[in-house]
Amino acid sequence: MLAVAEGDASRLDDLDALLPQEQRIELRNMRSGAYLGSWQEHFKADRGLWAVMERLWSPQETVDPRLGSFHAWVAIRRAYDLIFEDRLPEAGSQAAAFEKMRARGRAPKGSVRRMLTEAANIAAYAALDQGELATAEALLERAAAECPSVAGNLSLIRQWRATPKNDRDLLSNPYLDFGLPHGAEHWESRYRDLVRGAQSDLSEYAKLNRTRSRLDAAHRSEAGDSVFFRLPLDESVFSTPDMLPRLFVPPLRPLVRRTAQSRGSEIETIRARAAVELLEYFRTTAPHLARHRAVPPQP
Repeated sequence: MLAVAEGDASRLDDLDALLPQEQRIELRNMRSGAYLGSWQEHFKADRGLWAVMERLWSPQETVDPRLGSFHAWVAIRRAYDLIFEDRLPEAGSQAAAFEKMRARGRAPKGSVRRMLTEAANIAAYAALDQGELATAEALLERAAAECPSVAGNLSLIRQWRATPKNDRDLLSNPYLDFGLPHGAEHWESRYRDLVRGAQSDLSEYAKLNRTRSRLDAAHRSEAGDSVFFRLPLDESVFSTPDMLPRLFVPPLRPLVRRTAQSRGSEIETIRARAAVELLEYFRTTAPHLARHRAVPPQP
């Protein structure tokens, strides 16, 4: 069950063989829902199932985040994955689906609210790739009103808009080129691995060298990583819920009695012995006011 909670769909058959009938039915209903990405509400409410439901579903089309917290979580993760797969137009379309949630006139709360900020950031990054700086700035201006961490990216975009077009340097975030989170400390070894794998692809090799040059220049300057577009802003938005699937936990059952039930005569014997011991205790032990909760005299 722990493996399934972590998204290991290969263990579902093993779990099916171990569960009682009622939980086995729930498991099979959950698996059948993955064909269309449609589940009953009690499945979507069980966060312990989210990882394996996403793995079974693997949506290929834009996911509507308005369908609920689970779909919003899948949608924001899909947008982020598409960035790493260098499918930026699709990432932008997926992230833009969150803008429809703002149109309701009432901003979501909690984790979904943080997803809105990340989605705006991803959509802005995809817009930058298309050279649409005005669109990127508008997206981040709305997000900045909700999340202060957007300010750095918004400032970068404004600097780029103020720079003549021929002088702009809008190369993708090098950390994303490496397939690492923003600001990863150990990018050097990953870079070497990628260079070895890219030597047969001259265009990819050239891209890696340009990326390396930008990183080296940034690390030599006081600006450091601040010259790069930050994505993601908050990695916890994309994390998998850490809990067991409630729907698959069998109900508690009492243990089978291992001793014979006492007869009435045996209980009377125990009571008689207890009475003798209690009477002897009170006969030989001085009373304590606190123990007997004596009431103090009233004035």
